[in-house]
Amino acid sequence: MKLTAPITLVTILALCGAAVAAQTGWGDDACDYKVTFDAKKIDKAALEGTIDLLFKQQPVVLGGMYQTPEEAATADLGELQKKCSDAVDGRKSLKLLPLPGIEDYRTAVVEDLRDTCEREVAGMRAVKGEQALRNYKPAVAACSEYIDALEGKTDFERIFRKTNEQSCQNNASPAACRNRAIAEGQKPDGAERKRLHVLNFGWSNCAVNLPTVAAQDQKRKERQASLAKAFRRQFKVAKKCENPG
Repeated sequence: MKLTAPITLVTILALCGAAVAAQTGWGDDACDYKVTFDAKKIDKAALEGTIDLLFKQQPVVLGGMYQTPEEAATADLGELQKKCSDAVDGRKSLKLLPLPGIEDYRTAVVEDLRDTCEREVAGMRAVKGEQALRNYKPAVAACSEYIDALEGKTDFERIFRKTNEQSCQNNASPAACRNRAIAEGQKPDGAERKRLHVLNFGWSNCAVNLPTVAAQDQKRKERQASLAKAFRRQFKVAKKCENPG
């Protein structure tokens, strides 16, 4: 009987030190992913924050596309600015695992969000006054032909035709696409519709596709891929897809 006490004590101590398996995960359009971890060693909130930052879709903040004066009248700058603030604060407040380089990646994500918000805020303000486009500094030089035309400094009609041509290139019916924009411009409020067309499909497309923006996006994707590999080396991730093939 005296032997049972030490055995029981050892058993209890072993149980106290045993790993506690837990799971969390995420999903995308095609697959679900489950992560198994030791809840005694890994901070679940930090793990889920890391998953959120690395694997879930980043917040998308868009100001909207207003193609008619009636639609433009609904632009809500305050709402857009709140969405921007919430998106940035949400990324900054995530608790993260101490993966090497993850804070640099978080900084890159936050900077990308801020850049997007500055562009979208400038575009929304330009609905009422095109001078606001100059507030988005990265696009002032690269997209100056659209800004100058909207401000009346250069031939607006030429830029409208160019914008119409470019925006309809990949349309299933380019000619019909171009004709629709021309018809919109012939309505009683056509001048404003054409101005919005150049803002939406000229300046906006130019600002979104800046080479510097593309380079930053590529660098961020490379960081994410590297961190994702480091994460998968540390944790067992089970993948389940509806169509495995």
